Amino acid sequence: METRKKNTSHIIIYTMLNILFGLMMLLTLLSLFHPILYHFGIKIGTGQDLRVGLSPIASDAISKMDNGSPGYGINSLEGNLIVQQPEFWFSAISYMIPVLIGISFSYVTYLLRVIIKNVIGGNHFATENVKNTRIIAFLVILVPHIITIMQNILLSTLPRKLIIDGFEVYRMISAPIQIFSFVIMPDWLLAGLIVLVFAEIFKEGGAIKQENDLTV
Repeated sequence: METRKKNTSHIIIYTMLNILFGLMMLLTLLSLFHPILYHFGIKIGTGQDLRVGLSPIASDAISKMDNGSPGYGINSLEGNLIVQQPEFWFSAISYMIPVLIGISFSYVTYLLRVIIKNVIGGNHFATENVKNTRIIAFLVILVPHIITIMQNILLSTLPRKLIIDGFEVYRMISAPIQIFSFVIMPDWLLAGLIVLVFAEIFKEGGAIKQENDLTV
């Protein structure tokens, strides 16, 4: 009974991964063919969505509410700014970001499908599972950092003095730690290391299983 429940849960997970893989492939194809679709008037997105901060120029820019309630002060706001830049390199990087995200997610989903398929087949500690888990770990670490660097390059194109409706726009670096142009994202780094730990568990489990098989 317990084995049947496990097999059912594995099949459900495998089915969900198949659906997710199909959706990610569709989104990736849409991103790849976005320039062609845009040429025919089909707009999936306009410009690059960048994270920025807004700082009021005057200290009393927003001082109180209309209903007579006590005054409020706002030091800064955060928001997204859609940036359109005519230069080719800006368009190229903006085009590459969603494509890179789509390809990475699709590939990770594919690797997870292979791992679950091996588990369903009883090959929990297959060498292929170890290799695929390591690949997932490196993708989890590298891809977010590459995307963040690309977004920061686009942020650097914003004018030094940009004012919108009484608020000065300032750039928000898309990483908690930055050393010159090199960014470090501890959350994704930790997630990748955790996945690497699972890869080592698969590896050690396979070695123990092989020893037990030889003993028998």
